[in-house]
Amino acid sequence: MVKLRSYPNETILLQVYMPTSNDDIGEVEKVYEDIEELLKLTKQKDILIKMGDFNAVIGGGLNGKEVGNYGLGKRNDRGDRLLEFCRQHELVIFNTLFNNHKRRRYTWKMPGDLGRYQIDFILVRNRFKNQVKSCKTYPGADINSDHNLVMMKYNEGRSKKEIKSRIGQAKKAFLLKSKLLTSKNVHQRTRKRLIKTYVLSTALYGCETWTLNKKEETALEAFEMWCWRKMEKIKWTELKTNEEVLDLVREKNIAK
Repeated sequence: MVKLRSYPNETILLQVYMPTSNDDIGEVEKVYEDIEELLKLTKQKDILIKMGDFNAVIGGGLNGKEVGNYGLGKRNDRGDRLLEFCRQHELVIFNTLFNNHKRRRYTWKMPGDLGRYQIDFILVRNRFKNQVKSCKTYPGADINSDHNLVMMKYNEGRSKKEIKSRIGQAKKAFLLKSKLLTSKNVHQRTRKRLIKTYVLSTALYGCETWTLNKKEETALEAFEMWCWRKMEKIKWTELKTNEEVLDLVREKNIAK
């Protein structure tokens, strides 16, 4: 297991090699128990990527949120056990989600090319599903193995366009209710609660999957300050600093 420092969520890479079909089922369960112990060292918010040779066949056909339509082969007992594990830990098998040519799905072929199977998988927590852009094999890769290289394209949650869009939607939500949100006849605590539930929640929807750089963090902070200044009807000519505004509304920056 390798932990990579990434912001705001750390990335955990867990490499797996399951016993072959010739091994006893007890050996398989022992590996799953070891994986369970490793997972206890991770946090739910961590970006968990579990990959390797599972020696299991998941097969095609949609099956819950864990398996897509584009698996390969017919599910076996090992596949059922892997699917059970995925459901327990809310993991998605990404090899099965993308409509790739079958040549880009199989990960291992028997000696003499007597059969081609998909037994290597990349699993990611369901909450980060939208960050995965593609997942497929590269049968021509020179890796000195009878298995094909499996690659996944993952965007780390950094999405400048998404954040810009969220801020735009949230600003529109504020302006639609601006009369209420800026009214001095409504208690400040009530107006703050409305802004948090109606406006800021719109801006921060899906933020647990974002990886913010300084520019994006600054954009979120600027929008938050825009909300508080609008709420209190503070004009720019008053030359109030952000710290003074935050003290006035008794809040902290949302990007912190």
